[in-house]
Amino acid sequence: MKAEMLCLGNELLIGRTVNTNATEISRELTKLGFTFSHHLVVEDDKETIVDALRWIHSRRPDLLVITGGLGPTFDDIQMDCVAEFMGVEMEFSEEAMALIHERYGDDLVNEARTKMATLPKGSIPLRNRVGTAPGVISRFEGMTIASLPGVPREMRSIFYKEMIPYFKEHFETKEIHELGFTAYGVGESKILELTEEVRRQFPDCYFKSHPHREDDRLFLQLHVYGYVEEETVRAAAEAWRAAISEITPDVTNISHVFTDDFEGEMHLES
Repeated sequence: MKAEMLCLGNELLIGRTVNTNATEISRELTKLGFTFSHHLVVEDDKETIVDALRWIHSRRPDLLVITGGLGPTFDDIQMDCVAEFMGVEMEFSEEAMALIHERYGDDLVNEARTKMATLPKGSIPLRNRVGTAPGVISRFEGMTIASLPGVPREMRSIFYKEMIPYFKEHFETKEIHELGFTAYGVGESKILELTEEVRRQFPDCYFKSHPHREDDRLFLQLHVYGYVEEETVRAAAEAWRAAISEITPDVTNISHVFTDDFEGEMHLES
């Protein structure tokens, strides 16, 4: 299943905000069997966003995830851009307004709430349990467009509680199996040949090394994953570890990398 991501926001482009949403969403959807080919960040400009949507659509991904630009402010234009790209009108959604009222009560219907309840025609609103703007699912020529807010806690609420169940229902999701270990006192150049040898033995697994240096100590974090049987991934990790152990004895045990408290790396030192 092919997936791409489009992130909206000048704050991302000027370095004011770190794009943690892209890391988290990619990781979780990779676990479900989606393969990402592109992440794209663009400014809050309608023409730029619509051009980006057309460029993405030209590759015909199964899923496009968009973050940012949902809300009541002047630069929250994601829905307008999606509607223009799809060639449909924007229409008021009673279902979306009901979700907004469900969270904030029925005593006030103002321009801001009406804006957030106005969606591209035919779209499906999704409950936002921690904010106002609903998430949105749209469909266009075989491509599913999943629209999320940019605020991370709102994104997470909609993504995990609403969108992932939707993806599991509407896509043929797969389970990823992954394992990793750390090798100290060795760099990437030292393991190139043995890594190629192990890769040839396990062609359906992906092998990745992450170089680091800490207190003048060089080490590699090694990761093996694939949409294959768990036993295959474990065998690949064990073979890789055994080969590297011939070069350095300081190698950790094999364990899962994607744990509940896993956080993506902010930078690498090599």
